[in-house]
Amino acid sequence: MKKMLCALTLMSGIFLVSASSFGATVFTTVGSGDAAYAAWDNPSSYGYVYLWKGGTVTSPYTYLNYYIYDYTTKSRSDGWGDIPNSDFAIIGGNHASLNTNVSADPDFHIDSGQGGTFSLYLQNNGVYTGSNSGTSKQNFYSGSMVYRYTGTDSYSSASVSGNCLGYSIPANCSGKIEHNESVVITIEKQ
Repeated sequence: MKKMLCALTLMSGIFLVSASSFGATVFTTVGSGDAAYAAWDNPSSYGYVYLWKGGTVTSPYTYLNYYIYDYTTKSRSDGWGDIPNSDFAIIGGNHASLNTNVSADPDFHIDSGQGGTFSLYLQNNGVYTGSNSGTSKQNFYSGSMVYRYTGTDSYSSASVSGNCLGYSIPANCSGKIEHNESVVITIEKQ
């Protein structure tokens, strides 16, 4: 099903969706679960990691997208796809953890660079909290693609520690922990 990947920016996070073909509605999914985001930029590297639990109670999935650029070697590593549900957890809305090896995940696509391990820990730090409720609409590609996001989500800022593919997460890393309530995401081709 994952023939095309659309990366869309919403607030400070990135929502990733897959579509199998173009038509009036390209993609629709319902997310009722947790998400986490971490991003950094320091003298040696820039990167982000985005995780999202979605699907249904009987058919859940966990999705990971990452991008890392090494300023020293001028190389990038990026990938996206499903990881085992047990590899990502949010406890009480205040703590999130990721422990996975994308090289070992058969449903994971490594676009460039080497695969490897991710070991992240996010802790609510109280810098900001927020929520969204209702419907938002964004147009992309000169209005030829429409992204609709309907539902309720809540989020809080987080401190992040750990490493991604051997890159240590710097102290200035920006993090966010989210919870989605029946969020419906639809992408339409106009």
